[in-house]
Amino acid sequence: MARGNTKGKQTDKKKCKKKTRAPRERKGLTFGFLMMVLFILAGTGVFMVAMQQGAVSKDLAERRIEDKEAAEKAKQKSLRVEIARLQSPDRVMKIADDELNMTDPSTVIYLKYSRDHSGKVTCQSTTEYGSEPQSQTAGTQPSANEENSGNLTRR
Repeated sequence: MARGNTKGKQTDKKKCKKKTRAPRERKGLTFGFLMMVLFILAGTGVFMVAMQQGAVSKDLAERRIEDKEAAEKAKQKSLRVEIARLQSPDRVMKIADDELNMTDPSTVIYLKYSRDHSGKVTCQSTTEYGSEPQSQTAGTQPSANEENSGNLTRR
């Protein structure tokens, strides 16, 4: 019996011993590695989409600015045409005639001041009727515009 007990003890020892296996080499890809690759690919995809969206929004902003520039150039051109129309001599003459009751003068009087040999200021006027000038001379008192040297100044 003692022998039987020895065998039982040996089997108990075998059972108590931990079975150690040699580390198994894994073949293929692990789950963690696959998740890391998937995460990197997803991040790259999100980055590319964000960059594309930024480029599209910049392009739209550039087009809006170009459209505004074209509209402003057209407006500037129309304003230049409007200025030319408003400054036309025919329009100015029409407004002068109609609204301000101004007409072309039928006569033009030119005045010329000079000193005679005695030092008095004389005024000579020339009147034009159409194309015929007429002259008349009259003596006048010295003007307030006359300088001490006898030269006349313009106002």
